[in-house]
Amino acid sequence: MPFGKDNYIKALEDRVAELESYLTKEGREDVGSDHWQFIPRSNVSDDGSPTPAEVGSRKNPSKTAVSRAESGSSSEEHEDAETGEIDAMIGVLRDLSLDANGGYMGATAHITIGRLVGSIVKGKNSVRASSDISSVKEHLSPSTMVDDEAFEYYDSAFARIPAYTADQMLVGYMDHISTGFPVVHSLKIKDIHSRRAMLDDVYETCILHLVYAIGGRILELTGEMGCFYPERHHAAALKLLDEILQFHDSRSVQALMLLAIYCLRAPQGPGAWTYVGLAIRIAVDLGLHRRTSAMRQVGLENELRKRLFWSCYNLDRQVSIPLGRPFALSNRDIDVPFPLDVDETTEDIAAFVEASKTDSTAACTTSTTLSLFIHVIKLRMIESSVQQTIYRVDSAEEASDDEIDMFSAQLSEWKSTIPLDVQTKYQLGLGRDGYERYMVHYYQCLRLLLYPQVIRPQVNPRYLKECAEACGGICRTLKSLHQETSVGYSLMALQSVFMAGLTLIYCTWVDPALIFNTTTSNDISACSIVLFVITERWRGARKYRNAFEVIKQNVIDLIAQGKHQGSRRPIVPFKTGLKSTLHSMQGDEDQQNECTRILTDMAGERIALEPEALLPFDSPGNGSGSRGWKHRSGYGQQPPRTEYISPYQQMDERGHIGSMTISDAQFQRGNLSTDDLGMGDLLNPSGWR
Repeated sequence: MPFGKDNYIKALEDRVAELESYLTKEGREDVGSDHWQFIPRSNVSDDGSPTPAEVGSRKNPSKTAVSRAESGSSSEEHEDAETGEIDAMIGVLRDLSLDANGGYMGATAHITIGRLVGSIVKGKNSVRASSDISSVKEHLSPSTMVDDEAFEYYDSAFARIPAYTADQMLVGYMDHISTGFPVVHSLKIKDIHSRRAMLDDVYETCILHLVYAIGGRILELTGEMGCFYPERHHAAALKLLDEILQFHDSRSVQALMLLAIYCLRAPQGPGAWTYVGLAIRIAVDLGLHRRTSAMRQVGLENELRKRLFWSCYNLDRQVSIPLGRPFALSNRDIDVPFPLDVDETTEDIAAFVEASKTDSTAACTTSTTLSLFIHVIKLRMIESSVQQTIYRVDSAEEASDDEIDMFSAQLSEWKSTIPLDVQTKYQLGLGRDGYERYMVHYYQCLRLLLYPQVIRPQVNPRYLKECAEACGGICRTLKSLHQETSVGYSLMALQSVFMAGLTLIYCTWVDPALIFNTTTSNDISACSIVLFVITERWRGARKYRNAFEVIKQNVIDLIAQGKHQGSRRPIVPFKTGLKSTLHSMQGDEDQQNECTRILTDMAGERIALEPEALLPFDSPGNGSGSRGWKHRSGYGQQPPRTEYISPYQQMDERGHIGSMTISDAQFQRGNLSTDDLGMGDLLNPSGWR
């Protein structure tokens, strides 16, 4: 045949030799990704297929990618050169559409992959550029803000990483991620780690870089000392991503998921939501979301597939709901079973068979290292239904009390199935997942369910009390977790505790006689403590801590002193203190506005609401889940323009309120705007996305 294996290899050898000769002649001793830009575009036809003259000019991407990772290409290349490299990369990936014998298979998928890789590189560069320009924005972890010159001595090649440091990063990943998101089997990771000095496989190299990046970042955020440089491992993994995506199998899903997990704690690239969305789309293409006949056979391979998919699902829900964005996959399109409740490292078939016989609806007496993971994804299923029902934008029908009570009953049933021995094991040091780790997820979901009810002008006292208890539970359990173990916080954890504390204060302001007591006061203090702990590790969190202290002082202290006993009475000194104290927290126009909605309500000003909250009920809105008066979960998006209503304006029987634009608003005590409050970036700090 014209494109036999021998001819193909010979063509590769000739082309590589030609390129090396050319580069040497030009004074370039290093052979890296730069030679891609010399590929003649004239050899590609209009439909993306190579001409016969081009068939012999193929390259092996595997060796090229490994070479780039080991050599560590300079980060000081000119922006124009990088843009040219991205365009050339798309062309090269198009040309890689060959089978083993050199036959052309089609370019469409590879063009898409090339554009994806290009967008990731561009996104990374834009983040780097914006961080250089905006010096006022504080980095997530000051300990990682090191100039390139500061780690010249450090090489991301595994053989040069001190053994103790590599072991530290591995332990950081294993302790905090391996069972919460079992993306890659931990025994596989340990095996790769043990062979790190001799790795020559692109997939293994990429995965280990990401494991080290995640582990190193977590160690920094928990206060561990060491030269981890997670950014460098992350950058090394990105250089291999284009080839990993070409596999288009579980390896591609694993790499994207690890990138998403890294982005939860580091402002890099396009963000966790984008990465996990891509991962789920590949997983769906592979059929990981469907039950198959092969799953009747109990075994490790099937379990790893299920764990990978449900990790994607878990992270998708964790990221999408706070951001107010659509899910990558609906619950109704999933029928793959949950993973078996066994220890994550188990390979024993007998253990799998025994676990498959247990009743998954009843509380088990013995927990495993995967028990929390399985329970959390079950809770995510309920949470998804809450979001799709309570916060939907495509229906005018209001959620009834029966619907709220139905979801509340589902949450109570979920809580009753928590393994009975989790607290005992935790106290004996036999596991990391104590009762609080289960309950913090429960309280967060309960707050999501009840938040739209408490911001109504006429709130059901039962829902108000339950929401306050849920918010207090979040603050209380997070405080307990910070006291008992090292917790690698993320921006979502900061958001969760801040919004829980703020909502608890709001519930107290709505009805002090019903809500305020010793327990409430202690829960608010717990929120303050957690914010202080996070501030000790990240200076950028101090503005959230300071804002919360101002709010607490102006509201709770007055209530505790008996100076504010009426329901929904405006806090007179609130406005002046906020304008001066929160001035430094001003954010961009597209950042979120829900804090302002709560604060202006308590200050007695007209409430700043999102336009989609006042749109006709058949309007699609922005997809974030607002439904009539019932706004989002407290994590909503900032609108392009703001409309105002009075908190005391008459509401009709359907919850409709007459609105007026900002130009029509007449303020009796002056304007209290988002800019005055400076709360724009409370919920979406720079770099989160």
